[in-house]
Amino acid sequence: MDVDEAAFEAELAAFLAPDESAASLLARTFVVPLRTGLPLIDRFTSFRGGQVLEIASAAGCGRTTALLQVAATCILPEVLNGVAYGGHGAHVVFFDLDGKLDVIRVLEMLERRVAAAQVAAGVAEPDEEPVVHDCLPRLHVVRCHSSFELLASLRTLRPLLDRLSAAPGGLACLLLDNVAAHHWLDRAARGPPAGTGGAAAGGGGPVDLAKEGAPLTLYRVHAALAAELRSLQHRYRLPVIASKHTLLTAGGGGKGGNGKQQPADAWAHRDTMMKPWQDMVTHRILLRTEAAPDGGGGPGGGARPPTLRQARRVDGLQQLRWLAAPASNQMALIKDLRERTGAPISDVKSALQAANWDMDAAVGELRKKGLAAATKKASRHAAEGLVGLASGEGVAAVVEINSETDFVARNEQFRSLVGSAAAAALGVDALREGSAAELADAALRGAAMPDGGTVEEAVVGLAGSVRENVRLRRGFRLAAPGGVVGAYVHSAVAPGLGRIAGLVSLQSSSGALAGAAAVGAQELAHKLAMQVVGAVPRYLKRSQVPSAALEEESKLLREQALKSGKPEKIVDRIVAGRLDKFYGEVCLLEQAYIMDGDLKVQDVLKQSGKQLGADLQLTGFVRVQVGEGLEAEQKDFAAEVAETLKAAAV
Repeated sequence: MDVDEAAFEAELAAFLAPDESAASLLARTFVVPLRTGLPLIDRFTSFRGGQVLEIASAAGCGRTTALLQVAATCILPEVLNGVAYGGHGAHVVFFDLDGKLDVIRVLEMLERRVAAAQVAAGVAEPDEEPVVHDCLPRLHVVRCHSSFELLASLRTLRPLLDRLSAAPGGLACLLLDNVAAHHWLDRAARGPPAGTGGAAAGGGGPVDLAKEGAPLTLYRVHAALAAELRSLQHRYRLPVIASKHTLLTAGGGGKGGNGKQQPADAWAHRDTMMKPWQDMVTHRILLRTEAAPDGGGGPGGGARPPTLRQARRVDGLQQLRWLAAPASNQMALIKDLRERTGAPISDVKSALQAANWDMDAAVGELRKKGLAAATKKASRHAAEGLVGLASGEGVAAVVEINSETDFVARNEQFRSLVGSAAAAALGVDALREGSAAELADAALRGAAMPDGGTVEEAVVGLAGSVRENVRLRRGFRLAAPGGVVGAYVHSAVAPGLGRIAGLVSLQSSSGALAGAAAVGAQELAHKLAMQVVGAVPRYLKRSQVPSAALEEESKLLREQALKSGKPEKIVDRIVAGRLDKFYGEVCLLEQAYIMDGDLKVQDVLKQSGKQLGADLQLTGFVRVQVGEGLEAEQKDFAAEVAETLKAAAV
């Protein structure tokens, strides 16, 4: 909203004229519906200039309450579902400098204002919770424990402000609670943390906190802070509202800070902030109580409520260059990104430098680097790794992820990746064409992981972290609607993780399995999954054996019989008998049951079905073994040495 500056100043002067209590001021400022009367804060946060409003007071005068009311005004919606809440629906960055921000207090304040608005609108059943939950994400809190942390935060704030400015509702203002909170720490400091550096302008000229041998003074600290705030204001045209603690002392009839003679019975506020900060303040609200600091009677006898005074307006906005993150904050960013991604420290630092120390942008840089590295390493042999298994009701999924070495496969990050990928595969329905269980590659790679990314992104990220070729090889999903799926992992290194996994699905032709029948079928399916892992079947039944494989086996058996000198007339009977043995090895239903070698699997199904009162059908199975079919090419040692020497010579 555009605001005429002269009109704004006139309104401000009229608003500040009364000599009233702080409670009355806050009521007039925040409780009166916005856009009616003289809504000071509403007009102030709408005035898109380099305005700095300071709310100064001694302890207990309500300055933090004032800031929280400003925050509530900004983050509440203007109108929602037909109810006027009088807010801006905008984002706010709140710097908690004294560590006293009470979230419960913020919630209660929002709930009171929302409830009052709903009652005023005649809502039959007021409900504050949805509105409060909607607006709370627009309050962004930054907690700093020293002036140097505040300076570092201001110097790395631009990426956040860019996002908030582009977000719906935009960015309303910056709020600083108790800007003088670190006064005594600053006075006691002997020098800035190493590398806090960068040039900052303020007061009489550039201020370089990193300059070797330069004395650290309050002036230099406050000049740097003022310069950073001016830089942000110039870029984003943001108003800044800050609360400040002042020291209340007896005036004694001397000259005040404005050079004017003070009455002998006056109480004075000593400003702990240096001239660079005071010069950038454009409007000041002074809340004070005319009682003695020790609680005795004030000048003129008795105590009076906090009163309001208007200070001066100072024009001028200095354009400054943006400063990079100081080294003291760089180490924290490097540590955080290292913990977040697991990437090597050298890569983390390079990514942060390339992204101008923006955490989110650095994550993107690492992902790009990881993708490039993964592409480069993709030709390297990777036959180690793990299979991961995840189960649900009547469904199970298994994935295989490979690494180059067993050392990486034992890594906790690798195990977590495999387990999460298996869980993600449970939700994938797209099957590879021509397969009843194997998942389509694109669908599996695009499956959602718990962190919001995809399986492919997680694999690439881990590859960059461990610096090996890590690849998602394959995934399977076996479902049995109305039935059960049994699962077994061999050589398990953790629940659901191992070297070999087997799945078996059982269903009943007489209907869905339930009760004792379902429990018994589940136990049998688990045993049959062990059968699949140990006996290595290739097909479910005879009819599924490809004709080409059958012809090749028959031809081989015939040649063996003829070479052994068997008469031609009995060769066919010999081949038929040996084919039965072949079926008993490769077809699951015809294999000898591992728990009882006298029975075939199909016999066990019939017996168990009778006992459970269900016609059990084995409808599918899956067996996955790490590195199966990925045997590395064996090179002659002499040839390998010659190849290495040749490459070195080039």
